[in-house]
Amino acid sequence: MNAMNGFRLVLLVGACATLGACTSSSSGGAAGGAGGSGGGSGGGGTPAQAMAAFDAEMDKNTGVLTTTINPTGKVNYTGKTKLNTINAKQTGFNGFVIGDLAMQADFDRDTVSGTATNFKGEVDGQAFELAGTLDTANVTDNSPNSVVTSAPTTIAGHTIRTTVLTSTLDGNLKNSLNDESSDVRLVLSGGVAYGPNAERIQGGATAIFGDKDKVGFGFGGAGEFYLDKK
Repeated sequence: MNAMNGFRLVLLVGACATLGACTSSSSGGAAGGAGGSGGGSGGGGTPAQAMAAFDAEMDKNTGVLTTTINPTGKVNYTGKTKLNTINAKQTGFNGFVIGDLAMQADFDRDTVSGTATNFKGEVDGQAFELAGTLDTANVTDNSPNSVVTSAPTTIAGHTIRTTVLTSTLDGNLKNSLNDESSDVRLVLSGGVAYGPNAERIQGGATAIFGDKDKVGFGFGGAGEFYLDKK
């Protein structure tokens, strides 16, 4: 992975603070919301339909309780991530991109692996795609790819645990608006498990775009992700 552009990293941190994109009030307490299915990005339809489907998935998890057991075994998940995007002039955040996630959590080894692909969205009123695949297998540093369950805590006679997923995916994406490519790092963080047996995991997401040899293109942002057990 090439070094990330420091200026763009500052913008991404600003996106998280300005838009409140790292948390969601409609996710039943999760750090982040959920991506859409059906007519959303990666499944056909317009950018507006993708966002509508995304919002519907966010509302779907409202009121769902966190997982309190210690999940075991290997579990496959699919889902989506949504990122708020910087406009072409890097003057504001007026767009979004939604991508598909395919992940596997190994609860026995406390590890996670997977890919993010099929990124589609809209910025400055224009639909665009980011072609390519981000993969945990491309990560060469010590960035985490883990799913960890906390030590048990007893509350009102009940044993309660919390399971949290953190994942780093690296790769190179090509922007359909200008045919430029850039190294990209997607970080899924604070992904809390929900449901009786970790049927859903959702949390915050951040994408860092940059290339050590050129400025790169003007998209990047912070947002959310969700994963549903297959």
